[in-house]
Amino acid sequence: MAFLKLIRYPNLGIVILTQFLFYWFIQQVFQENGISPILDIPHFSLLVFTTLCIAASGYIINDIYDYEIDLINKPDRMILGKKISIRNAQRFYYTTITLGAIVAIYLANHVQNLNLFIIYPVAVFIMWLYSKSLKKRPLSGNMVVALFSAFVAGIVWFAERAGFLALNSDYGIQMRSLFLFYMLFAFSSTLYREVIKDIEDYEGDRDHDCKTLPIVLGIEKAKGLTLIFGMFLLGNIAYWLIAQWSALSLTLILLTVFLLIAPTLFSIWKFYQSKTKSDYHKSSQIAKLVMVAGLLYLLLFLIFK
Repeated sequence: MAFLKLIRYPNLGIVILTQFLFYWFIQQVFQENGISPILDIPHFSLLVFTTLCIAASGYIINDIYDYEIDLINKPDRMILGKKISIRNAQRFYYTTITLGAIVAIYLANHVQNLNLFIIYPVAVFIMWLYSKSLKKRPLSGNMVVALFSAFVAGIVWFAERAGFLALNSDYGIQMRSLFLFYMLFAFSSTLYREVIKDIEDYEGDRDHDCKTLPIVLGIEKAKGLTLIFGMFLLGNIAYWLIAQWSALSLTLILLTVFLLIAPTLFSIWKFYQSKTKSDYHKSSQIAKLVMVAGLLYLLLFLIFK
């Protein structure tokens, strides 16, 4: 159980659900347009596995590098040093990236394009670089995490890009728009939450010479910038609703309002009122619920479309 907590199994569950939801709708849209997916279910499952290896390895190496900082920021939630030794965590890390690499090579060979394998080591390297240094710099670390969140859906699009480019029906075009909207939603909601977390972790990051946004700009200016990120997220949702208004049923319009717009507004309001570390932690959790609501919206969209 300690290992599952180390690799953030709830977050990995979201990755699995996201990618299989998109694969489900890809199969539906492609079938309607007479297109066959490049990856069948067993091979797509292997693609999901490589994504999980990238994410899990990122969580492990991040906790290893953040051990001293986490002793200050979240001593009651520590896994390393209490339930898993750092040495064992390092072994888990290398085992995870090795298994992922083996599967990535197999998949690249399966689609007869070994050049695609390069995506895996590049992604692993970026996650390592994030944990070692990027997360300690203003905004760059936040951007990496946000881009990875978009990558979770984006890699599915990339794997089936040939079929997507061939879509020409109205339904197919709408589904392609949904795909792009969700990628942007994942990016903007993650960026918003990541900066909130930096404000929450201000004390521990400051004591370890990190240069996160709240440390470089000050908490108040970082808070103002975070509110802009929150409004950017809200603007993305509003644009989707306006652009798709005539194509959406009343049910989907209401789902957009109550599952996405209302929680995002509530999150921004609660964050604006935050003053203490506890307040920012609550705001971070609410922002995470907004991200989960986005996934639920995707599922309901595919049901009620």
